Amino acid sequence: MNKIISAAIQNAGDLVGTKEVGNNRGIIIDKIEKEFGLIGQAYCVMFILYCYIQAVKQYSQELLLPKTASSQTLFEYAQKQNLTYQDPTLLKPGDIAIYRKFKLWEGHAALVVSNYLPEDKTFLTIEGNTSNSNYGSQSDGDGIYKRVRSCRKINFEVGSFYLRGFIDMGKLYKDKV
Repeated sequence: MNKIISAAIQNAGDLVGTKEVGNNRGIIIDKIEKEFGLIGQAYCVMFILYCYIQAVKQYSQELLLPKTASSQTLFEYAQKQNLTYQDPTLLKPGDIAIYRKFKLWEGHAALVVSNYLPEDKTFLTIEGNTSNSNYGSQSDGDGIYKRVRSCRKINFEVGSFYLRGFIDMGKLYKDKV
């Protein structure tokens, strides 16, 4: 696995269990959001990009994605760069899963930390701004947690989110470190 991707996953793992203090706030969450010039906002995408920002700095590289807080902006950018796919059997650790609510701009993002698990059609993630279980808000929860996610098109039963696709980070950083 690419060193940048490994470092990003390690960075995410180090933050698992971080809980919000207030709504989308806390010492660590504020630090993540300040990287983007924001405070108190939904931070699922910022969390993932922050983990990558820290990883690329470690290897004197640059983030090759836009610094955004929007999962849909991130996906649209990656799509234009030919970095997206929908087949979950292609999943690799370090890729980013993108969810969307109906056809709205609202969404969620998750850092993939496993390959596709065919026996139950799932994959493992680390996510910011989610809940610690299948109950509660999946896209506006209270912290950073490991999750098991389904590869079905409708994934978040509550709130009508669907799995829009994946961003191939290995393709993005294939020539780096």
